[in-house]
Amino acid sequence: MHLIKLKTILQSKLTLILLILSTAVYVLFNYLKLPYNTDRFGINTITGIVKQIKDNYIIIGDTVIYTDTSSIVLGQKYSCNGKIGLPEINTNFNLFNYRNYLLSKKIYYVMEGDCEVTSLNVSYLYKIKNILINKVNTLESARYIKSFILGYTDLIEAKINTNYRKNGINHLFSISGMHVGFIIGLFSFIKRKELIIFVLLLYLFLLGFPPSMSRAVFFYILLFINKKLKVNISNIQLFMYLLCGNLWVNPYLFYNIGFVYSYVISFFLIYFSECLNNKNYIISTLKISIIVFIVTIPINIQNNFYLNFVTPILNVLFIPIISFILFPLSFVVFLFPILDETYNLMCLCFENISNWCANNISVIYPFHKMNLMVFIGYYVIIVWIMHKIKFREYKYIVVLLLYLLVHMMYPNLKNDGMVLMLDVGQGDSTLVVYPHNKLNILIDTGGYYSSDIVNNITIPTLYSYGIKELDYLVLTHGDYDHCGETLNLLKKYKVKKVLLNSSVNTDLENSIIDYLEDNEIAFDYLSKEVIIHNGISMHFLNEGNINDENDDSLVLYLTVNKYNLLFMGDSSTKVEYKLLDEYNLPIMDILKVGHHGSNTSSSIIFLEKISPKISLISAGLNNRYGHPHTEILENLKLSDTYVTSIDGAIKISLGDSILVQTVR
Repeated sequence: MHLIKLKTILQSKLTLILLILSTAVYVLFNYLKLPYNTDRFGINTITGIVKQIKDNYIIIGDTVIYTDTSSIVLGQKYSCNGKIGLPEINTNFNLFNYRNYLLSKKIYYVMEGDCEVTSLNVSYLYKIKNILINKVNTLESARYIKSFILGYTDLIEAKINTNYRKNGINHLFSISGMHVGFIIGLFSFIKRKELIIFVLLLYLFLLGFPPSMSRAVFFYILLFINKKLKVNISNIQLFMYLLCGNLWVNPYLFYNIGFVYSYVISFFLIYFSECLNNKNYIISTLKISIIVFIVTIPINIQNNFYLNFVTPILNVLFIPIISFILFPLSFVVFLFPILDETYNLMCLCFENISNWCANNISVIYPFHKMNLMVFIGYYVIIVWIMHKIKFREYKYIVVLLLYLLVHMMYPNLKNDGMVLMLDVGQGDSTLVVYPHNKLNILIDTGGYYSSDIVNNITIPTLYSYGIKELDYLVLTHGDYDHCGETLNLLKKYKVKKVLLNSSVNTDLENSIIDYLEDNEIAFDYLSKEVIIHNGISMHFLNEGNINDENDDSLVLYLTVNKYNLLFMGDSSTKVEYKLLDEYNLPIMDILKVGHHGSNTSSSIIFLEKISPKISLISAGLNNRYGHPHTEILENLKLSDTYVTSIDGAIKISLGDSILVQTVR
């Protein structure tokens, strides 16, 4: 009797609707009330079992601990003492937020400190995991064996991973339903499904419960229970129960990109399961690829800021290679290491094919980041359209295309300008756009010897605003922190024209000029010129040629709509006095402060003359120069002053009024 009542309740659509609504309220409540406990901040001690080890950190409980990991053993108990704080957030708009990523794993704090072992005992499950990891690490093909068997993709080179992502095939390397299907097939000779479930749960523990694998395993378990107890709940209902259950266990999972991809893709593949059956494997795979591509468009736009329109075709090529060759062979090579060298060559061939596709046949178009309402609206429309397509009413796909077209074109209808000072550490890089996406100017590229600013910051940021090319790249002078990333940018992004100062070139500038000439990219030397383009007047004020790289900086005065903007490069007070002698400078709405706020620039006399309303300083956090200097901040006290080391990236909208936003 009780079982019949339970079946009736679970089968009810009202039950599911109430569960979904209560889950949404619960997630929203946790979103508004974050779990951080400020009492734990500062010097503190954490004791617990190490559940994950990376190159420079370990994870104990809800804390990432940066420490020497050379002697740390997975599964042992350690006591760590150090300073606890919050994880860093992104310091540039729209980019990866490390704090939210950790939050999705129920990790709330970071610590820098020293650890000592308090117990040498390791559970049998962790012993098995250590044996697996140590064995894999001895293999030449460890980067792929670890990826396919253990879910660690950090050994694959960043450049290779970037191309996998560009091709839209990076999802093939995540631990997911493919693994569950493989294990179920491998143990198909076992009649008791409970034993297969035990194997799946054991494997899930060894992997650390990744969201996509957890979804596949627990969905298999729910299907088994549904069939065993003859509850007769539809697969879609079971799936939604599983989704809600996951969010009740961890309401921050929506920050995990793997979780979002996995559940969105699985939902629609379940919904269209009847339409996907086809005896022709290629046609079936193409159908799946197209559906996956369409339903993940908003997710890709939100995270990559571009779409590769050949992705469905590439998936038809790469899915069989992964599913039937590389993935199954990873287990074979693990058991028979004698095949390691051959397998490694196969992986290298796969990498080369992926790299060639990414560089030669990709059709990539940037899309600016969606706001929440547009994101939700897409899925409302897509559910309706997919329902129509299910009944072979394909004409409704036009509505979806029009929706994307409106999203793509809407910002271009605005006449607002934008100034965006990127946080590039101890360097300079500022984007000026006016009107929206019709004239794009990047002033300097930044440059830091130990980071890839172009791939990690510049291009993703440009894409996130839907900017597919730069009209002008202005290089104020030849110091590395201003133009060190130029060659990297020119190789990977379209720049119509480069503007340089007219002084003696540095070695870096000479290499840039050589590249421009070899690749027939337009460039020009400027000193006292005026360029008027698409509503912007660009006045270059500094003649330079005084044999000082900083004082040879291009000084750029822009008039954008009704606003005056002045970019000082690294010019010193000497140049400032010269400008005051030669020009009758107006009041400036925005000043890019000279030389990162150094006391060699920004004299009181100069600042009193131009009286900037907003002052921007680009400086690295804890930089060795002490920028910005205290006396310069004092000189700027009458101006609204923003510093990237404090505020992160700074975005200024130039509409009817000026609106300033900072990341922090």
